[in-house]
Amino acid sequence: SNTGVGVAADLSSELSIGTGSMDRMRDLQFSADGTKMYALPEVNDALYFFEDDVVQWDLSTPFDVTTRSNKQTEANVFGGSNRKSMIDIKFKSDGTKAFVFAEDMSTEDFQRTNHVASATLSTAWDITTAGTWSSATLAQPSGLGVTYSFRLSGWHFSGDGTKLFGCEGISSSKEMWQYSLSSAWNTASPGSPTAVKDLDALITSPSYSPFHCV
Repeated sequence: SNTGVGVAADLSSELSIGTGSMDRMRDLQFSADGTKMYALPEVNDALYFFEDDVVQWDLSTPFDVTTRSNKQTEANVFGGSNRKSMIDIKFKSDGTKAFVFAEDMSTEDFQRTNHVASATLSTAWDITTAGTWSSATLAQPSGLGVTYSFRLSGWHFSGDGTKLFGCEGISSSKEMWQYSLSSAWNTASPGSPTAVKDLDALITSPSYSPFHCV
């Protein structure tokens, strides 16, 4: 038994991640039953030029990354835009819809624009069966007491898919933004945040340290 013992898996070669200062894996997720694994590689071929692909593997043993096989790639979820740095991948609770969140790297380091791409999956949890990807802009808060908007580092849906939450991440202040969706799991027109929660009093960490939604 490996209970309590960590098992490392080097995915760098499978994600074509090199040794560049901007090469990294931005997110790792599993299907609900643990038989599929997904990763968002960030491969920086030139300054601020990134891939917008999702990589998927099958796991013969649920949630065991060492049993991965059948690597597949769903390419260009943002239409091949190499100015999008992907942040997060989420799924509808039944696995029939996928959402990829990204920030626009064509703007200044802070005050970046956030985007979401979504697609219906004809086979649940299989990213390679995605239909047409459509994207939308996630507006920043307006008139909700936010004085300076930084980069968002994570996204999460409510259980019923009617709300979307974004975490303001690399900042001296920590906030959660809430979007109320017009219908469940529909990010076509997310609009602006309907609420912002200041979490500084609840979460103490050094200034400019990452803060993520999980």
